[in-house]
Amino acid sequence: MHRAGILPDYVKKSFSRIFEFSRGLCCVFLVLTAISGPAPLQSQPDYNFLTNWAAHPDKLINPLAEYNLDVAVFDAEMQIDSIIEFANRAAENTGTDVFFVHPTYLSETYTAPGNVPLNAQPAVDIFTGIIAQAGLLAKYGRFYAPRYRQATPPVFLGTPEPVAQAAALSTAYGDVRAAFLHYLAQENGGNDFILAAHSQGSYLLSMLLQDVIAGDAVLKSRMVAAVPAGMVSVYDLPGTGPGAWWDGLELCTDLAQCHCIMTWRSYSEGQTAGMNAGHPAFSPLAADSGWVDRVIDPEEDWFFQDSLYYGTDAVPLRHYIAPNGGDSYGTGTGFVAFDGLYSIRYQRNGPQEVGFFLTHTSAPGDQRPDDLASEAEHPLYTFWGYHRKDYHIYLWALIEQLNAKLENCGVLSTAAQPETSREELRAVPNPASKSTELRHGDRSLPLAAIRIYGSDGRLKKRSRTSQNGKVDLEGLPAGLYLLKSEKGTVKVVVE
Repeated sequence: MHRAGILPDYVKKSFSRIFEFSRGLCCVFLVLTAISGPAPLQSQPDYNFLTNWAAHPDKLINPLAEYNLDVAVFDAEMQIDSIIEFANRAAENTGTDVFFVHPTYLSETYTAPGNVPLNAQPAVDIFTGIIAQAGLLAKYGRFYAPRYRQATPPVFLGTPEPVAQAAALSTAYGDVRAAFLHYLAQENGGNDFILAAHSQGSYLLSMLLQDVIAGDAVLKSRMVAAVPAGMVSVYDLPGTGPGAWWDGLELCTDLAQCHCIMTWRSYSEGQTAGMNAGHPAFSPLAADSGWVDRVIDPEEDWFFQDSLYYGTDAVPLRHYIAPNGGDSYGTGTGFVAFDGLYSIRYQRNGPQEVGFFLTHTSAPGDQRPDDLASEAEHPLYTFWGYHRKDYHIYLWALIEQLNAKLENCGVLSTAAQPETSREELRAVPNPASKSTELRHGDRSLPLAAIRIYGSDGRLKKRSRTSQNGKVDLEGLPAGLYLLKSEKGTVKVVVE
């Protein structure tokens, strides 16, 4: 679960400006309200109204669709090693949609089980959290994320009273279920879809999987994969006994397997992974409500998570990815990544004690920030480890697996197009002095907009190639530069 304030201030300030701008369009809102009528006042959100969606491809102001999804990868000297380009398809019908259930974001402390009305929830924190965790999934197609009446933290922590827990879960899940059914009836149009979530959102998505997806062969065939991250559960696996949280849905046991579930949790090396008694699968009321297939026995049932991409041997973590809110790194990209800054391994120490374990492995002189260091200061760190950074840690591995699933299952969409590091662009000569010619394949790159970055990652110059592909390098001090165009990125040494 998350609380307001966990995102860097520069991220929230960047999106606060967007929301301030949207509030400034009050006259537009009044005109639209006059046309469509006011949103009804009722207990459950009406998902016909776009105000009840944190992200929706048809929203009048859709910052997600405008967000730059490119990722700048920095090396140990904080120089850009490459720029990975992600096409933003958040408002594009590719044939594959994304339905994301956000985690807990609160603006105050709650001490009892219950639910939080939508108008008491921090809209900016919720939206920036969606960007930080799942924004890159917008590369796959139209992106939907409903607002819902979040259950308060005591619903999931400690040993909640079963009736109070079930009542709060019923309200929160009822909203998510209503939003998904609205999406199916009014938006989906026969598309395949990726279901994703985190923390509380993952519990609610898991209930949706059992309640709506598992028993519907058509929906199951259109579900590319479900990704309830930040939690683990019981699956129908050989040797684990009968039954699972999901009846008829499987853990992904192959990188390219479709119609299955991927989950993970992350901890610091040396921590003990465990399961909290607030897990809804332990509640008879949850089973009686049909949200889980059966009550899970914490002493007997084994919990599982994805262990395909990273195994039991510690290896360098591929691309720890974080949002670049406010372009604080001066890269012009929406995200930054650090490759090999941590090691990661899968480990199991008991029926419930399973997770990914990470170690900060940077060498002396590595200038890249350790984004996980501050997590130890969180009051729940000893219980949930790097829970708030689950997506930052595993996002690259997740995307590579989703790409493989889309390609393997023959989904008729553009969503499976892989990202490229855009290093295929060439500069001739290189090293260069006053100018260089950019070539893409066997042809020059005429009249192309060029951004020139220094080795410090800062934008140094905007330019445009000539008719014959030449880029003017006059005035640039000797050193290493990155020249970025719509066709790719190339490193050039200026002498």
